[in-house]
Amino acid sequence: MLKKIIVAPILIGLLTACGGTQTEIVRERGDIYTPVGTYPVVKEGETDSFSVFAPLRTSVTTYDPEINQFSKRLEELTGVTLEYTEPTSIDKRQKFNIMMTGGDYTDVILDMWLAPSELWHC
Repeated sequence: MLKKIIVAPILIGLLTACGGTQTEIVRERGDIYTPVGTYPVVKEGETDSFSVFAPLRTSVTTYDPEINQFSKRLEELTGVTLEYTEPTSIDKRQKFNIMMTGGDYTDVILDMWLAPSELWHC
């Protein structure tokens, strides 16, 4: 039960992206996913990946699944490969702004506190 509570919000974030409606995303990728609430998230023999903007913190030195046990377990559980962009805490705002103004968005953004005025572009 605890796994589902932890993984569910993460997957909601993974499966929704800025730039494109959810209906379009489901139509494009819908046939590779298992029914809601089942693991892994992708059907056997299928693969999917998501890009993640994940600023590093003092307690997290990397999100690389080879080193970070949570990232490894998340990929094993879901069957989804996560491709991390890992800016340091010092340059995360600058790299985030460059990403947003350049239009090259990641699928998921972790640990960025945004003002409502910063969200209207999505």
